[in-house]
Amino acid sequence: MRSIAAAVTMVVVLGCPAPSEPDGGTGTGGGAGGGSAAYDSGFVSVLPGVEAQGYAVVPSGANVFVVGNGTTDGGAASLLVARFKPDRSLDTTWAGAGYTLVDVADGMSVGIGSLAHDTAYAALSDGTSLFVCGVAQALQVPGLGSRVLLAKFLADGSLDTSFGNTGATTGVRLDAFGTTQAQCTALALQPDGKILIGGDVQSNFFVTRYLANGTADVSFSKTPGSGFGAVWGTSREETTKAMVLDPDGKIVVFGGASMSAARLLPDGQLDVSFGSSGFFSSAGASGVALWREADGSYLALGYAPLTTDAGDKQLAARLLKLSASGVADVTFGPQGYRQVTLPGTNLGLSTVRGATRLADGSFVLYVTGLGRTYLVRFTADFALDPSSLSDGGLVSTGVELPLFQPAFQQGSHLAVTEGNRVWLTDINLVTIEPVTPTKKNFFDLINRTF
Repeated sequence: MRSIAAAVTMVVVLGCPAPSEPDGGTGTGGGAGGGSAAYDSGFVSVLPGVEAQGYAVVPSGANVFVVGNGTTDGGAASLLVARFKPDRSLDTTWAGAGYTLVDVADGMSVGIGSLAHDTAYAALSDGTSLFVCGVAQALQVPGLGSRVLLAKFLADGSLDTSFGNTGATTGVRLDAFGTTQAQCTALALQPDGKILIGGDVQSNFFVTRYLANGTADVSFSKTPGSGFGAVWGTSREETTKAMVLDPDGKIVVFGGASMSAARLLPDGQLDVSFGSSGFFSSAGASGVALWREADGSYLALGYAPLTTDAGDKQLAARLLKLSASGVADVTFGPQGYRQVTLPGTNLGLSTVRGATRLADGSFVLYVTGLGRTYLVRFTADFALDPSSLSDGGLVSTGVELPLFQPAFQQGSHLAVTEGNRVWLTDINLVTIEPVTPTKKNFFDLINRTF
């Protein structure tokens, strides 16, 4: 079993501008429109010597956390958490080296080598502590030996050993819900300090709640007192990609193949006053992100694959507006949504893997496809912003991804910090800076200022 490790390492930055250079410099795809949208020069290959995958990026003041998994020996992957400064260098005041690998000793992942992995798909920072959730899995086969994990890191990067756990790794909470596959892809922190995690159980919404000390809140359940959490489904391939807390304590979960949403009461029961008997869905598009507006309505973002009469593959972005009661707002658009087809063709297998909002209410989407990845901005009223395009086409981020992305998109991948700086992390299967012929770095972190 590996112990918690944080070894000092060197960060390799390809083409980063000097501090005196304007952001964007000579980077890939400097935006049109007088440079109002420019990528930071090049991209960064982080953690040489660590085979790593980044699944979520989380703001922490001007800094960002990245979570995922990593391995230094090609064997079982450990939980990975790293913190970076605005210049994309590691923040070595955190965890002694800026990153840590945690081998979750749950009696399942140990000793199985490369068939085992611990992965974080979501995280949140309350300004002091960092909460991370994901899956500890004995085999890289969905549903076999997987447990939901929840970990709490203190301000110095160490695990909070007072945080309740059911495994051997102090500071990590592990839960297996019978033989049912469950995974965590979203996190929310209630005002009272209770922690909500959401994901899916066999393609149904899954939400459970923990007390501030990491013990299960058995009062929160579909079946009161069972401690299982709330599981709701409509056979629409739901997964909790986003979770929004209402001021009255209700919880809205969103995501899945039909842009599904459901609302739970504060005790975990389904709120049947929301939508149709507690649910809403918008067919033809997959859900990515959800926001609650000041008037109590909700904005939901998704994407829809399209095929032209000529057989060309295209991708459309969809913004859906729901009323406070979970009904489509048809004054916003037909069937409650506005849909914009992205420019370009040959976008087969393209997806929107993340979305975030800037201070002015505009939207930034992270899109991947066959050999292409890019960020694109939509205005607050969901019109395509031409300044985020270059020569009428989509600007590449410089990140090269695997040709085939999984059908389900785990992780959030995208976040924004002060100054409208958008951060992106994801997998990169290109060897950028091998430490030895067998060591590769699969983990990129880039940013772009809008």
